[in-house]
Amino acid sequence: MVDTLSEHVELLRRQYLQLIQPDELTLPPTAILKTAETQSQIFTTLFRDGNLRFPPTDRYRSRVLKLLVNTLEQSVSEPDEDEISDDLASLLAESLVAQPMVSEINDAQRKSYVTYSVPEPLTITSPAQQSITTLETPALLAAGGTTGLRTWEAAKYLASFLCSPMGRPFVLGQQIIELGAGTGLVSMFCARHLGAEFTLATDGTGEVVDSIVENMFLNGLDSKKTMDTAVLKWGHAVMPELVLDEEGTRNYNLVLGADIQMKGLIAATIRKEETLEKFVRCCSM
Repeated sequence: MVDTLSEHVELLRRQYLQLIQPDELTLPPTAILKTAETQSQIFTTLFRDGNLRFPPTDRYRSRVLKLLVNTLEQSVSEPDEDEISDDLASLLAESLVAQPMVSEINDAQRKSYVTYSVPEPLTITSPAQQSITTLETPALLAAGGTTGLRTWEAAKYLASFLCSPMGRPFVLGQQIIELGAGTGLVSMFCARHLGAEFTLATDGTGEVVDSIVENMFLNGLDSKKTMDTAVLKWGHAVMPELVLDEEGTRNYNLVLGADIQMKGLIAATIRKEETLEKFVRCCSM
């Protein structure tokens, strides 16, 4: 029971730190969730002050607390035996009172810590060593002419593939350049967890590159020996320092890219299903 409970709470913790939409979170099964032990572990792991180095925003925390308390209220079948944690209920009440009124537009422009965990294995031995944290605006589509201030789905899928047994050999010991790196998620996984010899994260916008530098610092990657950044604009001449190291040579043997876009409008939506289907068919040939 202890191992099963820990796995349920660990999965919820990972999703919570990744700011998964509350209605898409994987809560423990009802029979497990309504036990006092589970509620205590959830409170301690997710909500106790100081337990999380990079906690979500207060608004997101309130939404998750509301989901948990509502789910628990609906699961009560024996009022004398089934109880809702006082810690969870009290924290929800406090957060609702303290939460300032912020418009959805302003809230979407706020930066948040988002922590992405290696998909497998689901262990709790040293979770900090299996993740990458970014400071980004996850609800923002585009700003200042760039779409690189948030992590897009393609970058998550690429990072997940590279972290898999099939993907790791592509990265191990390689010198890598990533185009359109955005928040730097893929490059940081390569540099910190996957054994790349060197990784250069590039983007066409200086503001985006500055945010990658900040994210590198959050993840202990501020040494330029293993990872660096540079502005690389599509169609512009490549600066010599991008391809040369201190010894005058840099042999990149892997180029990575996910959701590389020149126009923010492209990111807005799938505008024509037939075009997408044709593109997917061509890629599979």
